Amino acid sequence: MDPDVLEDIKIEESKLFQLSLYTEVLDRTGSSNNDIKISVQPLSKTNRLLKDAGVEFVNIGEYTSAELGSILNVDAILSTRLIKDMFLSKEEAVVIDVATDVATDVLNKTNNRSKYLARAKMTRTSEVDIYATIMDTSSESVVWAYNTDCDIQWEMDEDDIIENINARISKKLPYRD
Repeated sequence: MDPDVLEDIKIEESKLFQLSLYTEVLDRTGSSNNDIKISVQPLSKTNRLLKDAGVEFVNIGEYTSAELGSILNVDAILSTRLIKDMFLSKEEAVVIDVATDVATDVLNKTNNRSKYLARAKMTRTSEVDIYATIMDTSSESVVWAYNTDCDIQWEMDEDDIIENINARISKKLPYRD
């Protein structure tokens, strides 16, 4: 994949992820969802302050939590990092899926468990490692961390993938009853 195209994809996915996580955190608050006990800065304000300070999606990792806390005037920062093991187009994943079907049929003749095992391993498009932390901006210490991974199937819509990942993170957030 062209490096510029890949960078554009990463930036767009980052923006979608940020909006989705913000929405998930807010959607999971309320009387039936264990009210969150902290204030969450509006996303539009966060992005405006970052932009005014020259912080962009591509270079935000170069800033410490204290620097970002100062720019945003906040006590803590929720930070996430997703690491994909590969980027496949849907077309490439379909080819893998068809090949998996053929291989599964062959394997299935000798072992009934092989169908499940082959499809589970071969039809995934990518594995994503998920790292989320809340950093105290004054002490620059981690006050909460969450780490997990998940497989992403080529059949899933990008919005659904992002929403599922963010639902996992937001369910684990502290500061709830």
